[in-house]
Amino acid sequence: KFKAGTYEGTAKGFGGDIVATVKLSEDKIEDITVVGDSESQGIGSVAVETLPALMVKKQTVDVDGVSGATVSSDAIKAAVTSALESAGVDVSALVPVEEEETAKTDETLDYDVVVVGGGGAGMTAAIELKNAGLNVVILEKMPMLGGNSVKATGGMNAAETKVQKEQGITDSVEQFVQDTMTGGHNLNNIDLVRTLAENSAGAIDWLESIGAPLPEVTFSGGATNKRLHRPKGGAPVGSYLVDVFS
Repeated sequence: KFKAGTYEGTAKGFGGDIVATVKLSEDKIEDITVVGDSESQGIGSVAVETLPALMVKKQTVDVDGVSGATVSSDAIKAAVTSALESAGVDVSALVPVEEEETAKTDETLDYDVVVVGGGGAGMTAAIELKNAGLNVVILEKMPMLGGNSVKATGGMNAAETKVQKEQGITDSVEQFVQDTMTGGHNLNNIDLVRTLAENSAGAIDWLESIGAPLPEVTFSGGATNKRLHRPKGGAPVGSYLVDVFS
């Protein structure tokens, strides 16, 4: 059926080239490894981590992609297809392994709180509820946690923080409010902006308390002072926080 050996294929992903290595025996796809280090963390990276094993299990390239990571999913399939075709495999002739249907059963689950949405806000709420001793569950429609938060690449603006003071940075809540109002062409609700600014330093402290410190501070667009707090080394703040929250 197959020409045994190890074959490689490449395709263009969302952030760069995706390389697939496929190991074949004479009668089956033995293993698939995919390297896609440039794919978006928490989105495309989920496809890189999950699709190869699914293809091996189903013995076909024709598997469902990861919702929200269509470009990465399609590129992985294309890279694997390229590898298989280099081995002389007719990909369209591959017959998927059928899985036995599992019986569906109804089950009642009891929780104190149901959090709808596993983005940054939902995960933060769930952590605090759990810390308060409540039994919590998060319902998320996507196959990964993080929501829009996982896409954040800059940092977190905060004023009068411990980190700023340690680095000799002078800033104020009032200046944060003014900068935010200016950036929003004074269309912002100033009461909400003030609530954001007044609680920003506490948010940085809270993140540090759960193991997600943001020790680097720099300028961001429209800021009078350095107040953009980032992970060590300038890593994308979104995927960094989602990993810790998870």
